[in-house]
Parts: sequence; structure tokens; C-alpha cells
Amino acid sequence: MHRSIYRMVDANLNRAKEGLRVAEDAARFVLGDHHLASRCRAIRHDLQKHVQSWGVPIHAIIAERDIDADTETGATVRNATSRTGLGDLVGSSMSRAAEALRCIEDALRLIDPTGTHASHIEKLRFASYAVAKQLVLRFPAGSTRQHVLYVIITHALCTQHAWQDVLRASLDAGATAIQLREKQMMDLDRIGMSREAKEIIENTSPNAELWINDRPDIAAVVGATGVHLGQTDMSTADARRVLQPRQAVGRSASTVEQAVEAVNQGADMVGFGAMFDTSTKANPHVRGPELLREISLAIPLNEVPHVAIGGITPDNVGSVIVAGARGVAVSSIVCTANDPGAVCMQLLEKMNAACCS
Repeated sequence: MHRSIYRMVDANLNRAKEGLRVAEDAARFVLGDHHLASRCRAIRHDLQKHVQSWGVPIHAIIAERDIDADTETGATVRNATSRTGLGDLVGSSMSRAAEALRCIEDALRLIDPTGTHASHIEKLRFASYAVAKQLVLRFPAGSTRQHVLYVIITHALCTQHAWQDVLRASLDAGATAIQLREKQMMDLDRIGMSREAKEIIENTSPNAELWINDRPDIAAVVGATGVHLGQTDMSTADARRVLQPRQAVGRSASTVEQAVEAVNQGADMVGFGAMFDTSTKANPHVRGPELLREISLAIPLNEVPHVAIGGITPDNVGSVIVAGARGVAVSSIVCTANDPGAVCMQLLEKMNAACCS
């Protein structure tokens, strides 16, 4: 019987170590959290070290490996190819590791009736539960939504209406994401504005999202969907240390290289631009829709939540959609409008027409 048990132990040793390694690398390379990475590594190394104390040579366990005879080799795990994000991937990997540790634990009780070795594996299993909780909560839940119309509001730009009215009109017209961009406002006022915006969104369009520009601390305090960061702001990994669990990080990118870097570093959404000249930012790096075509050669735009940004109006939004954008972000064209809702509807109509042409 031991030979069959050795096969089971061998398979689950591999599963446990593989799951822990995925989690370790996510903590190391995406979160930049060396403490969590080292905890995953410690469990993995402790497991391998403990195998050597069983009194069974590791080569004897490996010798029982028979991949050709394993009826489950090549079986596809349901939903394994449709992970909804890094949180899903890490959670699945840690669950796989914990299940494998439980299998090893139970198998060892058959080999060693004293339960000494099984008890040690049990401790590793519970350690993996603790690490899994901390890891998964550091990633946003599921996938970040792909927004079609994302409106950026600065109160000083709202010259025709109060910013609250611009916000309501944008939501009523179909915007699904609002970003508050206040560079000069005092923190106390900025927090108050953010909380008021969150309340308006909850009462007007509960499924819409609130993003805060530049400040992960304020995003965390008010419970926003996430923070949007520029190229000179803190890293994605550092922002996640400030944010609450499961909040998202967006980043700006004006070159292909910046776009690739943003995705590789775990940004949940990327803003590509500037598409056209804009009065919102000083000295924008204007690349036009061609930037989207270049980025699409390096990044699958249908898989990465994004918005094109910078000087987009109802007159030029069609060219942005034709170039590959699935969503756009606008600011002054809406904030300064006599009828912000009408502008939002015009943008959506032009985008829909470009998609269908």
C-alpha cells in the first residue's frame, strides 16, 4: 500500500510547492512585499525539509511517480483558463497548496500511526491559510471593469454648474466611472469632496465607480474603488501598501514602454494618452490614436481595462475607438459644458457609431 501512498504524496508535494511558488512570486514581483514572499517561501522550504525527516528517501517517493498511468494527467481544471485577475490566481494557487497539504497530512497518518509527521504538515497547512488571507486581500476582487465613459471632475473646471450637478448629470447620461482630480485642494476639503461624491454615486448610480487622483491614502479613507497614479507618482506596489484590501490601482501611460510596465507591475487599469491637445494638463505628450495602435501590438487591449485620454471630444472620439480603445476618459469637455449630460450622451453615441461602422 505504501507505494500507492508514495505516489499520492509525490503528486501533492508538487501541487503544494507549485501553488506556494505562484503566490510567492505574486507577492515578490507584483506587490513588492518581501515579507509575504518570504512567508510563502518559508512554508515551501519547510515542507521540502520535513520530507527528508520522514525516513523515506525522496528518490523512493519520486520513483513511484508514473505520469503515463495517471488517468488525471492532462485533465483541465474547470475555470482554470478564465481567471478574473491576480487575486483570483493567487487565491486559487493558495487553495491548491492547502488542499495538497491536507492530502499529504492524511496520507502520512497511514504511514506513521504516531501522527508526528502529519502534525507538522498540519501546522504548515494552517500557516498557508493565514498567508492566503493576507495575500488575497492585497489584490482587488475579481477583474477591474472596462469602462466606456470615465469622467474626470475638477471643481474649478465646473464653471457652468456646481461639480455635484456635473457628477449627477454624467452618471444619468451613462458614465460608469468618476475620478476626482484635485491637485491644489487641502486634504480636509478633498476628503469631504470625495465622501460627498461617493454618496452621490451611491444614490444616483450605485454600480458606478469612484476613483481618486494621486492619493491612495484618501482613496483608502473614503473607500473609493481605487486610485489613479501618474508616471511620477509612487509605484503600484507602494500604493497597494496604503490602500485598503481589494482597492484598485490605475496608471497613466504615454508610451508603449510605460504601458507595458504598468501592466507588468500589476496596474488594474491604464490610461493611454494624451490622444490630442488638452487644456487639463500642461505640456501633454500628445501621440494621437496611433499610440493605441502601437500599444495594441504589445498589449492585448481586449484583456487590459483601459481608457484613452486627452483632448477627446464628440468630434474626434470616433477615431480613438477605431484605433482600438474600448473606453475613453474626458474632463474639461464635460466639466465646462452648459449641458454636461448632453455631452456625455453625444460621446457615447459617437463611440457606438464608430464601433458599429
